[in-house]
Amino acid sequence: MFRELTKILQAPDVPVEQPASNDWAMLDVDFCEFPLDFKQFISVYGTGQIDNFLWILNPFSKNKYLNNISQLDLIREGFHIAEKDFGEEVPSLFPASGGLLPFAITDNGDTVFFKTEGLSSKWSILVTSPRDPEKDVFHFGFSAWLLQTLTKTIKNCCFPSDFPLEKPIFIPYSGS
Repeated sequence: MFRELTKILQAPDVPVEQPASNDWAMLDVDFCEFPLDFKQFISVYGTGQIDNFLWILNPFSKNKYLNNISQLDLIREGFHIAEKDFGEEVPSLFPASGGLLPFAITDNGDTVFFKTEGLSSKWSILVTSPRDPEKDVFHFGFSAWLLQTLTKTIKNCCFPSDFPLEKPIFIPYSGS
C-alpha cells in the first residue's frame, strides 16, 4: 500500500526533519510504537503538508504544532477545559487503551487520529472536526486511508470537496 501511495504523492527531494536511524527505536520505547507505514511515510517525506491543507504530524518535528506528541498535549488541555468548564463528554486520549493519538491536522482545524486499540498495525482511523459533531471511522491503516483519501475513493466528513487536487502535492515544511 505504501508503494502505491508514493506513486501518487511524490516524495520531496529534500525531506525536512527526517528521523535518524535509531530515532524510531527510541520512540518505540519512550512513547509508543507507531504503525510501520506511518514510520515509512515520515522517514521518506519528513514534515510537511499535502495540497496546502492536510498536515501530516511528525513526532520528530521541532514545531510543537506539527509534532504528534506536542499536539496530543495541546488536545489533552483542550479536552480537560471542555470537560471541566463545560461538562462536555470527551473521548479518551492515548495512552488509554483505544485512546486517540493525532497524526494529521488540517488548515480548517480538523484532526485525524489513530484509535490506539491493539497492535499498531491494526489501529483504525478517526477523522473529526471541532465544529461538526459528525465523525468518520475507517477500519484500515494509515497508508490505505491516505491513499484512498488522495484518490477520492473515500470521503472524509469534514474535508472540503476541492481536496485533494487531481495530482496531490507534498510540500515540505519550510520552518516559517
